[in-house]
Amino acid sequence: MLHAIDNKGKEDNMKFKIIIIFIILLIAVNASAELTIKEYLKDKNNRDVAIFISGLAVGMGWVNTELRMTKRQPLFCIPEKLVLNVKNYQEILDRLIQEMRETRTSRDDEYTVGLILLEGLKETFPCKDNTQ
Repeated sequence: MLHAIDNKGKEDNMKFKIIIIFIILLIAVNASAELTIKEYLKDKNNRDVAIFISGLAVGMGWVNTELRMTKRQPLFCIPEKLVLNVKNYQEILDRLIQEMRETRTSRDDEYTVGLILLEGLKETFPCKDNTQ
């Protein structure tokens, strides 16, 4: 009977270790999911970076749509007849990154491209008050 209890303790210990390893792997994957300014500048002509930026822009567009549908202020207001492409989004990113470089610290390289793109869209396409 003591042997069965001892094996149960070993099984619980092994399950605990597996769970800890799984959590660590999830954290590592999540941490690398964001593209930093440093990575963007290094690989900005890479197709994968363009796809990533396009995905960010589409997601931000859906958030804006949800805000409008629920009668809340959108984050930015792109003119209705204007269609943006990845090159436009990269130009917005490049402009804001250049502005940041004028007052840059080494930590600025660690800002995420998503945050910079959102700020760039808000600055480039501000909404008038009560825009629905």
